[in-house]
Amino acid sequence: MDITEIDTNLKYFAYNGITLNIEEKSQMELALLKIENESLHDEVLFWGKINGTVKDYFIALGVNFNGEDKFPSKTFYWCSSTNWNFASMPAVCPKTAEVVCEFNGLFTGEHSKILKEGESEEGKESYTFENGTLVMTNKAKNVTELDRLAYVVCQIERQCHLVPEGSLKFTPLHEVRRNEAFVGLCKEDATNLAKYQHFRKVEFKEKVEQMERDDSVFKHDFLDCIDNDDIKGSWSLHLDTTGSVANIRNLLWPGFYAYHKVGTTLYSNFYFGDGRKNTDLPFML
Repeated sequence: MDITEIDTNLKYFAYNGITLNIEEKSQMELALLKIENESLHDEVLFWGKINGTVKDYFIALGVNFNGEDKFPSKTFYWCSSTNWNFASMPAVCPKTAEVVCEFNGLFTGEHSKILKEGESEEGKESYTFENGTLVMTNKAKNVTELDRLAYVVCQIERQCHLVPEGSLKFTPLHEVRRNEAFVGLCKEDATNLAKYQHFRKVEFKEKVEQMERDDSVFKHDFLDCIDNDDIKGSWSLHLDTTGSVANIRNLLWPGFYAYHKVGTTLYSNFYFGDGRKNTDLPFML
């Protein structure tokens, strides 16, 4: 959610039971403004909250549109509920991803907790100081809960973050931009999953080829549609009691919510959960 519209967005997300207490909201606004002032991001978004058994994690997302070929770049930040100083999220290499993807238990909130100790690797020596003495070691880096947090956030972002069709545009310079002409979806379209798209670099073959042919310029449907995801039935969409707000949930990652107010430019995404994937979903549908 946009940091300038936190109150507005929380009002609509409250329909799903999502809320922040006064301390969390005030601390979050100050911390996000600090990122905005100290970074060069075009946008800074409040991405979500992952609950832990001891402490909670808060996640922010910085987005850069200007000069980015075919899709904006994204930078994630994290902080703890006991320390509101955001830090950059570490990158997750494929080898680390193979390890952390096996964990699906609750987060503790202790980012330095070791999930798996690094194993010795021949020919990969490094040097560290221990008690003032230089020590050589060939032990790989430990895999911590922070690595798992980074992996989970990236997975949720790739599989869940969405935008209404037409809210973004693909320019002749091959840049994705917010569409100033977007006025919102009508009620019929707002209740149709086919009118929502993944906010990510295109992955579906049809869309990739369309972009390579330059056929995506000025088309509203140039991004991957969420209705074409591999797991059919992984999305839930319904209107609120007023019939004016479409609420969308992802069943593969319980805790991800999105909304769009019919006929307006208001829409947002938010994750509020324990960071666990519903691996049983394919067998439940």
